[in-house]
This record gives sequence, structure tokens and C-alpha cells, in this order.
Amino acid sequence: MRRSSAVVVAALVGGVLVAGGVASAAPTSSPAVENTIGFKLGCDGYEHPGLGSISDEFHSTGVTISAPEKVAAGSTFTYRVQPGAMTVPTSGHAGRSAIRWTRMKYDFDIPAGVSLVDAQVVAGTSSNLSGAAPSVIRINDGGSPDAAGTHLRISGNNQTADSNGGGGNGPSTSKNDDGGIGAEAGKTFRLPAIDVTVIAGGAGSTVQPKLRVTDGNSGSFDSPKNAFTFLQREKDVFTVAYWERYNCSPHDSRSAGLNAGGQALATVNVVSQVATTTAVTSGASATIGQSTDLIAQVSPVPTGGTVQFKDGGTDIGAPVAVVNGVATLPHTFTAAGDHSITAVYDGVLEFLTSTSPARTVSVAAADVQTTTALTVPSSAVEQTSVALTANISPATDGGTVQFKDGGTDIGGPIAVTAGAATLDHTFTTTGSHSITAVYSGTAGFGGSTAQAQTIEISSSALSTTTTLQVPAAAITGSAVDLTATVAPNNAVGTVQFKSNGTAIGSPVTVSGGTATLSHSFDAAGAQSITADFTAGAGFVSSSASAQTVTVSDPAPIDVETTTSLSVPATAITGAAVDLTATVAPNNAVGTVQFKSNGTAIGSPVTVSGGTATLSHSFDAAGAQSITADFTAGAGFVSSSASAQTVTVSDPAPVDVETTTSLSVPATANHGYGG
Repeated sequence: MRRSSAVVVAALVGGVLVAGGVASAAPTSSPAVENTIGFKLGCDGYEHPGLGSISDEFHSTGVTISAPEKVAAGSTFTYRVQPGAMTVPTSGHAGRSAIRWTRMKYDFDIPAGVSLVDAQVVAGTSSNLSGAAPSVIRINDGGSPDAAGTHLRISGNNQTADSNGGGGNGPSTSKNDDGGIGAEAGKTFRLPAIDVTVIAGGAGSTVQPKLRVTDGNSGSFDSPKNAFTFLQREKDVFTVAYWERYNCSPHDSRSAGLNAGGQALATVNVVSQVATTTAVTSGASATIGQSTDLIAQVSPVPTGGTVQFKDGGTDIGAPVAVVNGVATLPHTFTAAGDHSITAVYDGVLEFLTSTSPARTVSVAAADVQTTTALTVPSSAVEQTSVALTANISPATDGGTVQFKDGGTDIGGPIAVTAGAATLDHTFTTTGSHSITAVYSGTAGFGGSTAQAQTIEISSSALSTTTTLQVPAAAITGSAVDLTATVAPNNAVGTVQFKSNGTAIGSPVTVSGGTATLSHSFDAAGAQSITADFTAGAGFVSSSASAQTVTVSDPAPIDVETTTSLSVPATAITGAAVDLTATVAPNNAVGTVQFKSNGTAIGSPVTVSGGTATLSHSFDAAGAQSITADFTAGAGFVSSSASAQTVTVSDPAPVDVETTTSLSVPATANHGYGG
């Protein structure tokens, strides 16, 4: 077979056919694994001319195969297979001398579930052969070249042995003539390896290269379709030529089933490749000369691979292995300013490569070193407030101190003023408490931690019990009540609810013996809920036994809407104008509340056909900022329109109506005056 121009430049890299010899960032194959399977070929002999059937022969040989254990679905990959070495005997049948084996052919099945791309003889892998140069062709069950055939044949010009009564397997067979590939008597020879390039099928399938044993009687003892056939040329003392044909298949005896040579020579598992995302999750600030961890999170969690961190496109150190989806690189910046940090995940077989968005890390100059000293009483009574004081040197304003009890935070951070921070704290448990104080540092000053001090706390408080009531089920995003009941019911303190060990919400104050938290779960699954009562003065803390809430996802999310507003540019006080809101999509249900300068005007108007209109008369002149809030009904999400301005003016003054009357004498004489 000839390679296409696209395949000629291919290279076998770790069992993968890679164009131009350059691998992609995410491999499509695991490295090739070489394995040699040893077995016997059982050969049935037939003499020409002469006695017909002769004694069976068995040759110890094998096959070496190099193939990846995994490949990506739909990827192109190459495996290599080569028949093992065999030796041509010097003695023939009935006292004759063997001269050579000739017309040798060796057939392999094309694995089911793949598309054959190419098959090529690997140069320099054969030894001690004579006759025609070996080649590999694709054949059908009859041994003829066929682009749709299901077998690959190593031969010389497809010249093969004829089986007399059994016939041959191919268009150019003979029972008494040299041809094809040969090997001389007494020589140990080896047929060449072939590189078989195929396209893998779907994820979950397997690719299993085999000798030719699956079509018709190809796996039976004595068939011209057997994987290996040849003629053995012999001569007697009179130099008369005899020919013995042998059909050889992987059997340990004539009556035995197929041995290891008739089974799968390798199994290549076809897997899917998953897209990934990478994010830099480490902090946004650092200090020159101080090591900081650059952290990248790869999702979903891959089975391996590395992350290369970069600063403005320049590699930072060497690639870091990804463990449980996280790659961490300790790094010390040497220049102040903003640094654009990215992380590039190189991908592995089942997980594709990805690059994070850039994260800016602001690097500041080195801080002045500080020391923190802690002052605490040596003893105290539970439920009684005591002062814990941290002093920072050199004294500075700024930053906070986090007090800790055995590594657990006590309250929140306390601001540092004039180099000091004090926390009034009430201990709720008896015994020894190891107190430390951690200063955060501030601009120009580094953080520091005080040496631990011990306080012995004695008891004077009442014991409590806490029980928990939760619903059996909940929906993600919908609030449910979690209620803790503390006895006695006059106990004072707070309850911290937790889900799967993580605090949810803030501590809730106990009132009348109960504390209730309204909480919305954000992930489906079983949630183990606990409640820890932290007692106030005169009482002892207690915890409730865990209760389980089964959380499921809600019904499909309501449809998003948009609301736009149409109003006249001007209006006259006392004269009605239409304010119209348009809601999309136009099948949305709900009402619209119009507002003027933030105050509702009119009642909510029902949306019909995507619109709601309010006829409104303004009672005051001036600019009115009109808004419209759509309150959605079932299946839709509420939305609001951008504000529009209506300029309202008073009407022009109305002219006063007048009347005019005329008075004249009843009579008058012409020509006489008054």
C-alpha cells in the first residue's frame, strides 16, 4: 500500500501517528508498549510430486507488537507488529535435503472497529531473506488485493503456495515453483515489521490486533487461509526437485484449539477526551523577596499533566505536576509592580489542554519586619470575660490581629492602634487553652506571630443539651428552616449551623431556647447538618447530633425577561398621558408597577401581549423620572426598564371672557344737534 501525501511525513511517536513528528499539546495516545507473544505454529504438510500428506510440523516462533494501551476516540494512531524469527531446516522429507522456503506469506486481521489509513513495511527490520522484497497489501478472504479487505498480508508480490486439493489463497499461487519471499536452508530468518495506521472508533471500544484467524476456516489446522503458508523446496541424491507446501496456524497440535498466537496480540482501549478549564486562584498581592504560592486549579480534575506558570508570557520555573486538580509553585518575585500571571495546562490523554485568564499580582517592596508579643492572664473562669492583648513592635497603626485558641480563630480580626490590639473574650470550655496572636501586617510592615501563652480555664457554668430539627428534603436555591433547641430554655449564647462540616451562615442568637437559620443549599446531594451551641456566661456549650437533609435541584429555571419603557417627552399637569412598558418575550405573564421619581403611580398593570399601559395625569410641573418594574408570574424572571424623563409643565393662562353692551336713544331728528 502507498501512503497518502499527508501520511508520508508522519512519524511513529510513542505509538501515535503525529503529522510532521510534532505532537499536539494534549496527547491522543499513551506511550507505545512493546510485548512479545511466544507460541507455536502447527503446519500441515503436502508433498508434490509424491506421497500427498506428510507429517505435521510445529515451529516455535511468536509475534512482537508495539501498541499504546489507550488512544483517544476518533484519533489516528499506529501500532507495529512483526512475526518472530524462524529457522529453515536443512533436512527434508524421506531423506532429502531442504534447499529453501519460498512463496512465504504472513497474514494479519485488520482489527474490528477501526478504519485503516495505511500499512507499511518497516525498513531494516527483516533478516536473512531472499527472493522478492517484502511488501504489505490489504487483501480479502480470497487473498486478492482489495481496498475493502479485512486482512493485511506480508509477501513478495503476493506470490503464495498452492495447497493442491485445498487450493491456494491469492491470484498468484504455485505448488512447484520458486517465487515471492524466500529463505535458505539452515538460515534463521525474520519477516519485516509493519506499521499499521488506523483511526480509532468510539470511546469505550477496544482495538485488538490478531493473526489471521477469524474468517472462514483461517483459524483451523490446515487451510490455505492460515496466517503463515510457504513451499519447502527439496532435492534427493539424484537432484530431483520435490515441493512440500505447509499451511501453518497457531496450534500446539492438530486437535488443539488456538494457542496464544490466535488470541488478541494487544488490547488498545479507546477513551474520550474532556475539555478543561484552568484558573489561577492564588492571591492578588505579593512582596519582593518573600516566597508566595502561585496556585492553578484545573477542572474537571484530570488524571495527570503539568501546569506551566507564566509572568507576562515568560515561563516561571519548570512545569508543575497537577495533583487532585491543583498545581502549586512557590515563587519569589524580584521586581515590584503588577505582574500578569497565567497558567497553561499541557493536557493528558483523557483531558485537553487549557490556558487560564490572566491574573494580576501586585508586587510591593519588602516590608519592615515586626514582632508580636502576647499578654494574657494565667487563669480565668469560664463564661467570664478576660482581656487578650497583642503588642506590635515597632509600634504602628494599621493592620489587624487575629487571636487564636489552639489554632482556631477567636472572634474576628482586631484593628491595631498605636501598636496594640485587645480582645475581650469569654472562654466557654474548661482546661488549658493555648493562645496565639497573628498580626496581618500593613503597608510597609510585615506580619508576625506571637509565641503561644497558656490560660487555665475553670468551670462555673450549667450544662446544656442541643437538639436539631431539619426538613428531610430541600431544593437547591430555596430557603428552608434549620432549628436548634437548647435546654434549659434560658440558656444564652449562639448556635453555629454546619453542613458537611462547613459553617453555613453566621452564628444565630438563642432566644427562648431556640435558634433558627433560614438557609438555601447551593448543591444537590445528602447534606449532614450539625448545630454547635456556643454558650454565654453561666452555661456550657453543647452540640446536636447530625441530621440529614436530602437536597435536589429545582425545576427548570424561569425564563429571563427584559422590560423597556415608552413615555411622551412632555406632558401638561392635569392632562392624562400614556405610559407604556413592553416586556420581552411577549408571552411573559405578570404585572408592571410604574413609578415617578421612585414613587409608585397607579396600581400594578397586568401585562397582555407583551405590553402594559397606564394612563396618568401629573399634578406637578417639573422633570419626572419614570420607571417600570415588571413583577413576573410563574415561569418568568422579573425585570425593570431603564428610567425615561417626562418634562411636565403647567398649562398657559386662560383668557377672561368679556361682554359688550350698547345704549342709544329711541328717536332722533335729522340735522339737529343734541
